[in-house]
Amino acid sequence: MMKILKSTLIHSALISIITLLSSPAALAMTITQTFDQLPFQPIDGLSHQQVTFAFQLNGVDSDDAKYGSFGPVMTEFVSDPSVVGDSRGVLSFEFDIPTVEYAFATVLSQTAGLSPGFVVTTFDEMMNELSATPVDTRMSAIALGFSDAQFTYSGPAAKRVVVDFADAVGSFAFDNLSYVVPEPNFVGLAPLVLLIFVRRVRFGANDVRS
Repeated sequence: MMKILKSTLIHSALISIITLLSSPAALAMTITQTFDQLPFQPIDGLSHQQVTFAFQLNGVDSDDAKYGSFGPVMTEFVSDPSVVGDSRGVLSFEFDIPTVEYAFATVLSQTAGLSPGFVVTTFDEMMNELSATPVDTRMSAIALGFSDAQFTYSGPAAKRVVVDFADAVGSFAFDNLSYVVPEPNFVGLAPLVLLIFVRRVRFGANDVRS
């Protein structure tokens, strides 16, 4: 009876571990890029903290958008330094590991709110479109002459994101990009934890047969 109970407890523990490992909350951590971690430089082609950025102007790769630049100083959602560039361009970024959650803030050099101020298109790992969301901006109460908005995504795993700004605005500032990634230490230990429990289950089963 004790051997059967031991085996049952081990099986229950294994199920608990598997449940824990499959829980996004248990495996995930949030990274936030505030664009002050690296020196001033073009954002196009830059890779940092598991994200690769690109910027195109008239369909051509451009150095116009700069990392660690200065725009409106501070609004409700953006604080310099940030990524600043020509709003006629398109900013995009790809996650090394697809994420189920991400968010960012954008401010435009426009005195009034725009509808939409920009459009966010999200793609999965196969480059299938997951969503295309127009985002309205509102006039900033802190920085005169600017309008801003915050965008949040939660859904199927996103690999690539494209941000297309309203052409006639002038310039944009992009800031506070946050996203969920697997916790490296926890994920690294997961195979070892599973191996230990599988071996214990096997030994428990042998005890029951004996």
